[in-house]
Amino acid sequence: MECPERTDLISFIIEKYLSYDERDRIKQHLRECDICRTIYAGLKGKIDRMMLENERVCEMYRARLMKFHVESDEIPDSKHIEECYACRALNDIVKDTPEFEEIMALNIPVPATLKNTIDSLLSHRQAAHPENSALKLKDFFKDKKEHLFDKISLFLTPAPQPAFLGKRLSGVKEVELTGKSVVISTGKAHAAVKIYSIKDIELQSKKTDGEGIVVFENFLPGKYKIYMEGFKIEKLNYIT
Repeated sequence: MECPERTDLISFIIEKYLSYDERDRIKQHLRECDICRTIYAGLKGKIDRMMLENERVCEMYRARLMKFHVESDEIPDSKHIEECYACRALNDIVKDTPEFEEIMALNIPVPATLKNTIDSLLSHRQAAHPENSALKLKDFFKDKKEHLFDKISLFLTPAPQPAFLGKRLSGVKEVELTGKSVVISTGKAHAAVKIYSIKDIELQSKKTDGEGIVVFENFLPGKYKIYMEGFKIEKLNYIT
């Protein structure tokens, strides 16, 4: 192979404009030609220094650009933006992005369907508050003998998962039952609550009432697991 042109060596260094075959030929030639290898080393040093300097200029420009758009205290160098495609693109993005106050001032109406969807999601994700659950338990026991029940309040976060499909239970909490009936306040109406043995065998399954309360009976004293469909039990409080 004849010695490559200077422009071919530059294209080889910056890894542009050459086909794979041309790059392979130049690579092989550099292994065999001392003169071209010396020219290549000199060119590569100059290009590396130039690219490093360009990176520094870009970093300085971008820092000034962001500061300018935030504080409006200094106009960045307009000459660099004419020469650098990447910084010019960044400038266009920043310049065309409205400030938060500008967006709020537009007062764009939200479609009713979108608002209803957001409200529904927020309502679904709102966790049951343990204090509210405790108050509901007090109302539940107004005409009952409290000492006949174990009383438990749950703190929940949404975590929809299958209860048992050959997989390990998730989102459960262990409880210690005394052998009395157990009343559980969840804060979620008409939700499925299940009690499992320590070995993950389902023992009972019921749905909460309109106040989010469910009562389980006929348990021997010991440890069990509580699972609530669609939720993770973050915390469990015994109410005395």
